[in-house]
Order: sequence, then structure tokens, then C-alpha cells
Amino acid sequence: RDYKVTGVQTCALPISAGVHRPEVRAGSLPLSGLLKRTPLFGVLQPDDAEFLGAQASKQRFLKGQVMLRQNGRCQSLFILLSGRAQVFRSDTSGREVILELLQSGEHYGEMSLIDGRPASASVRADTDCDVLVIEGSAFALCLAQRPELEIGRAHV
Repeated sequence: RDYKVTGVQTCALPISAGVHRPEVRAGSLPLSGLLKRTPLFGVLQPDDAEFLGAQASKQRFLKGQVMLRQNGRCQSLFILLSGRAQVFRSDTSGREVILELLQSGEHYGEMSLIDGRPASASVRADTDCDVLVIEGSAFALCLAQRPELEIGRAHV
């Protein structure tokens, strides 16, 4: 397939499908293999997974690190490969409210790649986390070609 990737200015909004996810282990699998093992990208054809895998990178966050900031802009989709993360909101006085705990295999950031809005919540590593980061323009192209991808439900 011929793919054309163009820059997309986007931001991140954490979401997940809110169902049990099997653990996704990084090990020695290529990034395309990791993608195929996640619920969101399990429907991809091998060549599509290879394309997205080529656009992806792995990143490590230590416990307590903020991976996404409320009202911040981001141009990526994130898939939690290992560890656990908290989705939380801060009010004007700085008080935090935890909205959800993300587990291995869950994702965040994709809704703002679709709607272009700033992050409505922050995401912080609850444990050390390995995260697969996919460039927003690559995700947008994949979504356009694979509308059957399950996006989940947005958290507001």
C-alpha cells in the first residue's frame, strides 16, 4: 500500500474502552506485533500494523510522572504496554479527582486526534509504565482507512 502521512496539529484527550484488557508485554516483539496484540488495533491487516509500527516509538515513564497534562496539546496516541496510570482532573484550587485507572493494553489520546480539542484530564503513571506512542498523523490515516477500529467511549 502507498501511504501519505501529513502533519496534523492535535491534542490529547484520555479515553479507554473501559473493559478488561489482557496484559501487553513488550519483550522482543516488533512494534507492529505489539499493536496487533492491543484491542484497539487487533483488526489491522499485517501491512497496516507494520506501517503504524514504523511510526511508533516506546517511551518509559516513572511512577508519578505526568504523561499527559489537562488542557495540554499533544500530537500522539498512547497505548499502555505495562504498568498502571491514573486519569485525573484538577479543579481551579488544584484539588485532584481520579476519573479512571488505566491498565496494560488500554489507550488514551485518540479522541483529540479525532475532535482536535485540548486534553480534558491529565494522565499520570501510577507505577513505572512503558508506553507505545503513535504519531497523530499516522493514526488519522489508519482511522480513515480502517473505520472498524473500536474507539471506545470518551470521558468528559
